Amino acid sequence: MYQTALLLLSGPLRFAIESIGPYLKWTNKKVAYRLYIKLEPELYKPFSKSDTVSLKRLSTIVPVLYDKASSMCKHVDVRILLGNTEQSQIIRDKPWNFDAILTNCENPKDINNYIELYFGKCSGNIIKLNDINNTVHNEEVESTFFDFQTYKTVCLGGTFDRLHNGHKVLLSESVLKCSEELIVGITETEGLKKKVLWELIESTEKRIEDVSEFLRKSTQLYTMKWFPFQTYMDLQLQSLI
Repeated sequence: MYQTALLLLSGPLRFAIESIGPYLKWTNKKVAYRLYIKLEPELYKPFSKSDTVSLKRLSTIVPVLYDKASSMCKHVDVRILLGNTEQSQIIRDKPWNFDAILTNCENPKDINNYIELYFGKCSGNIIKLNDINNTVHNEEVESTFFDFQTYKTVCLGGTFDRLHNGHKVLLSESVLKCSEELIVGITETEGLKKKVLWELIESTEKRIEDVSEFLRKSTQLYTMKWFPFQTYMDLQLQSLI
């Protein structure tokens, strides 16, 4: 049993929805704490913020993957990595430590080069997963896409008590739509006292810490601000999620 693992899937993004189920079932038996998922159509051409086609696909796929993770990996903290290699050179909070790297990639050299480029030098057993053949009709996948637009400044807010997959979808969608600055509002304890059992909600500091850790590690976002959620009307915003 591994504590933390990376699931690196290469290939067309449109196949991720169908192929992720069997992978999650397999990793559910092998991972005890946290599973990071990285989707890369081509290892040598990581997506960027200027690639609106990939952003569209990710915006469609991410909620589905988290939904599947909620039912197939209930005890595992699943996190989909959205950052690119350029950002990974900037953010180095601490070394990445994976007990195992699970992948469908064929060439071990390609895997090692990618891991070193994106995550730096990190240890971990590389486990080649058996290929899973799935048939997905392009028309069906494309029909789920919608008009996608990015904004310089994006704002979202909430309580974010005990970070769960619904929070992760909201945060991920905000990051995909944000080109420069993400502003996150956290409801302070004083504003929660009308809720039932409000005293069981985590402290403001703990909730900020958890959201910040998710954004910095899972999305590699490094331009973000925090504010009390009740004051968002005073902000200059382009998009409110």
